Amino acid sequence: MYWTSFADFAAMGGYAGFIWPAFAAGLILLGGLALSSRHKLALAERDIAEARREAGRELDRDT
Repeated sequence: MYWTSFADFAAMGGYAGFIWPAFAAGLILLGGLALSSRHKLALAERDIAEARREAGRELDRDT
């Protein structure tokens, strides 16, 4: 399909009311997943660092 103007492209052949909301929902969903993953990674890294600190303390007590 070829568009002669940006307005034709934005209209998406009359289906813009379905296409653009679906596109926006997809972007919002992907953005939310990225933020959630980043937050969970930070929590996991914090837990690992805490476990390593505690393991180091336990090694110091054993000697």
